[in-house]
Amino acid sequence: MTLGQLLILGAETAAEAAPSEGFFGKIADAWNEGGGGMYPIAFFFVIGLAITVERVIVLFFGASINKDGFLRGLKKHIYAGDLDKAINYVAGQKRCVKRLASKPARVTWPCSATPPCSPVCSAP
Repeated sequence: MTLGQLLILGAETAAEAAPSEGFFGKIADAWNEGGGGMYPIAFFFVIGLAITVERVIVLFFGASINKDGFLRGLKKHIYAGDLDKAINYVAGQKRCVKRLASKPARVTWPCSATPPCSPVCSAP
């Protein structure tokens, strides 16, 4: 009997044994009962877990900015009335905030020229 045959025989004997105790034993039993369909499930679970861990790291540790310093610099340009410099200031940031300056804000009001609180335009 070769080593490979002994390993296969041992695996078959272990699979036929009584259900395992404990958390990992139950997982192993469920894996064995699931058959070949467990491999794609495990693959996509690992991919999803990797994406989740990467997003948590980026959002909670890599995307933080000095809020007070950023707002101080932005207010300086806005209060001076220079909107172009304010947009360039935001675009010059290294974090995700610079994407806000790359696309214009889309503000829509109920009527074409005035905000909804204006007495000229009443909301329907």
